[in-house]
Parts: sequence; structure tokens; C-alpha cells
Amino acid sequence: MQAPSTSIAIFGATSDIAVAVARRYAEAKWSLVLVGRDEAAIAAIKADLLVRGAPDVAVQIADFVTLSGLPTVADAAFMQFGGLDVAFL
Repeated sequence: MQAPSTSIAIFGATSDIAVAVARRYAEAKWSLVLVGRDEAAIAAIKADLLVRGAPDVAVQIADFVTLSGLPTVADAAFMQFGGLDVAFL
């Protein structure tokens, strides 16, 4: 029997703390949604997480200078893998 899929969305994914958290989840074979504003940095983090064992890493580029876009981004992150088990803000 296969273990159920687990997923986490990490907002502000390029901070040092977020990267450390993402690495732990990737090593535990979780799927990740990375949300942040620096597309190049997130691409590098995604590649690292895939090498560390994450089965899937989705990326959403977003800048929360204003909070009006947060509901849309949060909803898209939630739907990426058909729901989330954890959201890290």
C-alpha cells in the first residue's frame, strides 16, 4: 500500500528559514509549492529540492506589496496538488 501524498505550500520561499524547512520536507518526500517574488532564486531552490527527494515542486511567483493578491495566490497554492497538508508562512 502506498503512503498518502503529502504537500506543503511555503510562502516567502527564498528566505533562509523557508529554504531550511523546504529541504526537510523534500527529504521526507513531500510535494512542495514555493511562493515568492524572486523567480531565479526559486528556480534554484526548486532544483535543489528535487535532488533532495521531493516528488514534485510547483512554483508561484507573487509579490505581496499589497495583500489584495494573497487570496488568489493562496487558493492556487491549495489547488496545486488537490489540497495542502501544511502552509508555512
